[in-house]
Amino acid sequence: MSTHWDIHCRTCIISAGFCVNHGEGQLGDLLKHQAQWAALHGSVIGDLKLDMYGDQNNALQDWPEFAHNHAGHDVTLRNEYGDFFDDCNARINCKACGSSVARCKLKRDHDGEHSAERQNGTD
Repeated sequence: MSTHWDIHCRTCIISAGFCVNHGEGQLGDLLKHQAQWAALHGSVIGDLKLDMYGDQNNALQDWPEFAHNHAGHDVTLRNEYGDFFDDCNARINCKACGSSVARCKLKRDHDGEHSAERQNGTD
């Protein structure tokens, strides 16, 4: 199944503009080095064109600015369905009818019951 990923700032509720199918690995690597990318913001690098395989929107060109503007924020990966990579995302079923009504918003590998709401210290 196709799943496109982007880098998203939960603090500002804005995305970087990537659209990378199965890109959680590539974008996760970018995110790990956000501080280094932020340091490139404002640098004069001539006619260098930044490109990343699978980036349908060519958002890598603007990544140093995004990384700089959102340094110290709650930045994570988000897919086209609105799921955050670091959330549990398990489906939560209605206790009355059994249909899926939400996804768990707690951190991956959390203890206890799933919850459709973020808890203190988990967002």
